[in-house]
Amino acid sequence: MKKRTNSKPTQASPDPVAAINKLEAKMSQGLAAFDARLAATSTSTPSLDQLAADFRSFRECMLQALDLLRTQISAVAQVSDDLDNQGRRKFLLFRVTSSSPR
Repeated sequence: MKKRTNSKPTQASPDPVAAINKLEAKMSQGLAAFDARLAATSTSTPSLDQLAADFRSFRECMLQALDLLRTQISAVAQVSDDLDNQGRRKFLLFRVTSSSPR
């Protein structure tokens, strides 16, 4: 039988709101830097190195966002399973079978 875990954030599962705020700030900072470079180079063609660096930065942010979503979905599924199991413990089911006399 599995014990119900405390739903408070731990070291293994960070506070989702703080993690989302941190990720949002990092993405906003990266997009602002990208916009500044784009405005500065609007007359010239950006180099391949700049495009590659921007892509790596964007990819890293998206992977972090997906990892955060995956972690939160897993946590919600675990809490849902725990609640279902807790609710099932309150019921005792009887199975009545009909047997014919011999």
